[in-house]
Amino acid sequence: MTTFALFAFLLLGVSQCLSPVAAVAVRTTRSPLAALHAPYDKGAAWITKDDQYIRIELAANGRDSLVGSPKNIRAHWKSIDKIGFDSVDAFIPLNDASIAWVFSGEEYGKIKIAGNGQDTYVHGPSSIVKGWKSLNQAGFNSVDATLIKHDDQNVAWVFLNDQYVTIRFDEQTDSVISGPHPIAGHWKSLTEVGFVNFIDWILVDPNNAEAAYFFSGENYVHINVVNDVVLGGGVRNVASAWPSLAQATFY
Repeated sequence: MTTFALFAFLLLGVSQCLSPVAAVAVRTTRSPLAALHAPYDKGAAWITKDDQYIRIELAANGRDSLVGSPKNIRAHWKSIDKIGFDSVDAFIPLNDASIAWVFSGEEYGKIKIAGNGQDTYVHGPSSIVKGWKSLNQAGFNSVDATLIKHDDQNVAWVFLNDQYVTIRFDEQTDSVISGPHPIAGHWKSLTEVGFVNFIDWILVDPNNAEAAYFFSGENYVHINVVNDVVLGGGVRNVASAWPSLAQATFY
């Protein structure tokens, strides 16, 4: 092969590697987002994004408002700082969020939150697959989002990418109830609106125990989880409909 032919062959290979077809398979990195309702006020919730968190209030009429301004997690949330997490992927709360497991990457920790809002470190970080046998069984080495069953605080749906698993848990043990399953086809409401590839985070509706807000990318949907139906007009843009999140520049 001549020098020119070799150069042309190599150039062709590089151009094929850089083609748009090859780039389609690359998944865009998403910012970690999570929500935890305040145990002393069901209308209040902490929302985390990257290394920041905010507190929002949800009124009875469904309107949201930002309380204060964004704060750095490591600087102001002492229990999570002690675990060593810069960001949070998800929470699994227990006993009305007076206890919460905090997930970040492939690790988790445990915190307690008192009725006055004071938080304390319990333990962590620990490996998810070593500490949560249900998630290990499901093949989940990390967590995207969680939702506690409205009528049983010891049951949770846990989402990772396009899959979810239903687990039962308490402070001592955990087990798989069903799954993992693909979101598509198993959650009729999420399938209907196209939220089948990932769920970023979920916020329980404090004004309707059977409902929750599911966030995926720049959009969200309000769902009655018990009946698995979409509420309130379908998919909406987060920044346009949530002033608190827009004001905090979370969207």
